[in-house]
Amino acid sequence: RMIRIMNEAAQTVRDYMVQRFMVGASTSANRLARNTGNMEQKTVARRAKQTTTGTNATIAINTPYASVHFGEGGKTSTTIRPRLAKALAVPLAAVKGANQRPVLRAGSSAITGKFTFGGILYGRLPGQKTQGLFSMRDSVTVPVRVHVEKDIQPFATQTVQSLIEAEAQKLLGV
Repeated sequence: RMIRIMNEAAQTVRDYMVQRFMVGASTSANRLARNTGNMEQKTVARRAKQTTTGTNATIAINTPYASVHFGEGGKTSTTIRPRLAKALAVPLAAVKGANQRPVLRAGSSAITGKFTFGGILYGRLPGQKTQGLFSMRDSVTVPVRVHVEKDIQPFATQTVQSLIEAEAQKLLGV
């Protein structure tokens, strides 16, 4: 019974996480923008397991960048550095919002007339004039968007408690 309860709780918490934190129009404190839906699709409730210390259920976000956005254990930010390139390209206002999607889909091939000056990558998006598109940085510090202990754990605890209480009432015939 506990495995069934924990599986149901994990699925409920997974759905809560997706609806509450992963469907925003833009990334802000406590919310992630939904660009491709990849993080939402790869957030899964794993089957609960019985151990010697109790029954455990896990929710996994199977994307390499999830740890940047979901802070655990008091983590407040992550510093990102380029691995192979010399710099990171941080979008400027010109490519944010509606203009950013074609660039994300087509990659750098969507930008024509590229040149770098003063740490800014200039170029043209289809149908637009030449403008500053990206700021070139050695590293970027990204703040944690969702704090597991503060934003998810209370909901998860409440969900498990209410499911256990409902199961106990069924057993006792109340």
